Amino acid sequence: MKKFCSLVIAIAVAFGCMATTASAAAGFVDVPSDAYYAKAVSWAVTMGVTAGVGDNMFAPDDTCTRAQAVAMLWRLAGRINCGTSSFVDVPSDAYYAEAVAWAAEKGVTEGIGDNMFGPDETCTRAQIVSFIWRARGYIEPDSMDSRFVDVPSDAYYAKAVAWAVENGVTEGVGDNMFAPDDYCTRAQIVSFLCRADQINEVRPEPQPEPQPPVTPEEAAEIMLGYVNDLRAEVYGSHEYDLKLDPKLVELAQIRAGEISKNFSHSGGTFTNAGENICMGFLPIKGQFDAWLNSPGHKANMLTKEYKYFGYGLYGANGEYGVQLFWTDWHRDGYFTSNQSQ
Repeated sequence: MKKFCSLVIAIAVAFGCMATTASAAAGFVDVPSDAYYAKAVSWAVTMGVTAGVGDNMFAPDDTCTRAQAVAMLWRLAGRINCGTSSFVDVPSDAYYAEAVAWAAEKGVTEGIGDNMFGPDETCTRAQIVSFIWRARGYIEPDSMDSRFVDVPSDAYYAKAVAWAVENGVTEGVGDNMFAPDDYCTRAQIVSFLCRADQINEVRPEPQPEPQPPVTPEEAAEIMLGYVNDLRAEVYGSHEYDLKLDPKLVELAQIRAGEISKNFSHSGGTFTNAGENICMGFLPIKGQFDAWLNSPGHKANMLTKEYKYFGYGLYGANGEYGVQLFWTDWHRDGYFTSNQSQ
């Protein structure tokens, strides 16, 4: 049980904002259950993005520094170790050092000039939306009309704000204003992060083109190759490659059928260490790319503790996809509990 508990944060990565409730943040005495940010705070705690400020307080109205904002985004991305950054104002032993190194390597930030990151400067609304947009891959918005009168079309953050509006990350502060230079509060930041992490949970228009027929085992082998290549790219070797487990492939097929009736992480007939689900994306590469572009789902694919992998499809074009992950503990537990069946 101790080993299982140590994996709770990694397991929760696949669940997303909409799967949590306000009750998960009930420990914070300063987070009313009916506050607009209550579910986002619950999600952030579950995902390991933040643990509050102490004394059962979250401090939703406090502003965030640039270091704190980047640290939250880094934790959501899976706490990937990218060494150290070249910023002269980021000590190597600072709690945010790895986060800033990751952000610099991934193009999330270039600092504030003169080889400085400005970790103690307060993060603005324009900066955090830009950080999130870049972390998502600099996705071009469909339109540059963000409707905000205070967002010039040539501002460095204009594309980020337009993308955020299109995807429901922000609606502004009212009166057609975004307030880009206002300081961002902790409540606003976790709300932005939570909404952004849900973008790939929204079903796109189904693509009708059929895929070449493959068996479930072949499909799982192809998906496993994508996942292991990702892990090798991040960790520098194939030391943490997952192994395909035939039973987990079978269970993933069952789960794919289940989510076609109830698209949710809850309600499954068995327990796994981790799970990614999607619908509306063509297999196999299309589903992998969808998970890759979602920080929470990507983190699930990168969790080192996971050893075994399964992948299943369901639907006329395989539009329902499921990745399942087991640790040694989960695999042994499954076969022990089912050995008499």
